[in-house]
Amino acid sequence: MQEEDDNRPRNPIAKVHSDLEVKKGTILYRITGQGVDQPPFNVFIMDPRTGYLNVTDARIDREQTPFLYSYSAYSLYVSGSDLNGAAGALSGQCGADIKILDVNDNFPVLEFDSYSVNFAENMIGLTDLRMKVFDADEMYTDNWIAVFEIVSGNEGGWFVIDTDAQTNEGILRIVKALDYESMKMANLAILVTNRAAFHYSVMSEYQAKMTSINVQVQNEIEGPVFIPNNIQLTIPQGLSQEELLQYVLGKVTAINQETGQAATNVVYSLDSTSSRWFIIDSTTGEIKMTLDMARGNGPVAPNGTFTGTIFATDDNLPTRPGSTNFLVDMAPVAPVTPESIGACPTITTEPRVVCRGYGKAIIKATQNPSNTPFTITLSPNPGWSTEPLNGPAVGPGNYTVRVSVSDKNNVACPNPVDITITVCECTSGGSCDATKLWLFSYYHCVYVELQLELGHNLFLLLLDMKVLVISGELRVQNLKMWI
Repeated sequence: MQEEDDNRPRNPIAKVHSDLEVKKGTILYRITGQGVDQPPFNVFIMDPRTGYLNVTDARIDREQTPFLYSYSAYSLYVSGSDLNGAAGALSGQCGADIKILDVNDNFPVLEFDSYSVNFAENMIGLTDLRMKVFDADEMYTDNWIAVFEIVSGNEGGWFVIDTDAQTNEGILRIVKALDYESMKMANLAILVTNRAAFHYSVMSEYQAKMTSINVQVQNEIEGPVFIPNNIQLTIPQGLSQEELLQYVLGKVTAINQETGQAATNVVYSLDSTSSRWFIIDSTTGEIKMTLDMARGNGPVAPNGTFTGTIFATDDNLPTRPGSTNFLVDMAPVAPVTPESIGACPTITTEPRVVCRGYGKAIIKATQNPSNTPFTITLSPNPGWSTEPLNGPAVGPGNYTVRVSVSDKNNVACPNPVDITITVCECTSGGSCDATKLWLFSYYHCVYVELQLELGHNLFLLLLDMKVLVISGELRVQNLKMWI
C-alpha cells in the first residue's frame, strides 16, 4: 500500500478469498499478527464476511504516524473457516506481507539559512563547503536524496553542487577557475529539491526558499600568461636565405596577471622540438627561423601546419611559467631562382653620365609582364636621391649608387643594383669634355719649392711629387726630396 492513498472501506488495500467458497457468506475470515494483535496494534482490520483488508485510518501519512515510520513492512496471518466458523468447520491459513510505500510528501530542509566558503584563485575541484539536508521521506530513495540548483550568482558557470547520496550533503565544486583580479567574491543563491517530484498531495504547499552562499576568492601570485592563447605565423615568399634568417616572423608579449600590463623579468623560450626550426629572443620575444628552416629543411607537418609552444618564465616564479601555442603554415617557401628574378622589375646597369650643373641621371626599369607604376628607392648614399634636392652638389668623379625597384604589387628583386655614374664637365652636346678629364682621370706632376729651416741654416728644397685631383681634393703621392 502507498501512503497518502484513500484507504476508506470502499477502497480496501487487499482482498482474501477461499477457492472452496461455494456459497457467499459461508467463509469466515480473520487476521492476526503484527499490526493487528501485535505491536503496533490496530493498524489493519479485515471484514470477516468479504475478506477485504483495510487500514484503520482512511489516509495514512507514513512520516506523521510514528508506528508506520518505524515499521514500513508487516507480516500478517490470514485464516478462513467454512460453516461461518462453526464447530467442525474446515479452515486454512496463509501469510500476508504488507509494505507501506513512501511518496515524496516532505520537503527537504537545509541545516542553515546561509553559508560561506573561501578558496584560492585558479582552484579546480571540491571545496570545503558541505551543506547538510534533512528530509523525512524514506532514506536513500529519490524522495530523500537532495538536488541543488544555483539560481543566481553563477553566470560564468564556475560552480556546481554535488550531492553525497550517503549523507545527503551538498558539496560545492569549482569547475571553472576564478581569477582574483576579475572577481574577488560572489554571492550564490541556491534552491534544494529532491530527485523525485513532490507528491500531488503537497504540491500546493511548496514554497521555494533561497539559501545564500558567500564565496571569497583568495589572491595568489600568478605566473605570466599569453593573450591570445594561439599565435598564427606565416613564412613570407620570395626572400633569399639571408633575408629569411633576418626576417621576424612574429613577436609575443607575456602579460603580468597582477597588473594586466606587459610582464617584466620574464625569459622567453621554445619547446625542444620547435628549437630545431625556430629561435626566439629571450628578452624581446621576437621569433625567427633557424638556418635549417631558412634552407627549406623544415619539419614535416601532416596537416600542413606546424605547432610549437612558447614559454614565458618569471624569474621570481620559475615553477609557474606561462605558455602559448604558435602555428606556422608550412607551405613550401619558393626559392629565389633566375626565373623568379626575371618576374621582378629590373634596372639596366650601364654607366650613366651626369653633367655638372644639371645633376640628374635617368634610371629606367623594365618588367615582363609589366606591373607599373614602379617605385625606385636608393640605398643610403650621401649626395644622391631619387627626388630633386637642394643639397650640396657633388664634385667630378666616378660614383656608385645602389638602387632597388618594386612594382605596384610590392614585388621586388631580392638584391639591389649598383649603377656607376660619372660626374664631369660636359660639352654643349651633353657628353663629358675630354679636355677637362685630367681633373679626375690621371696624375698631374707639379714641382714645389719650399724653404726648410734647420737650426740657423736655410736650405732650398726641391720636392718632386705627383698630385691626383679627385672631387676637388689634392692627394699627394710619391713624394721625393733633395737637399
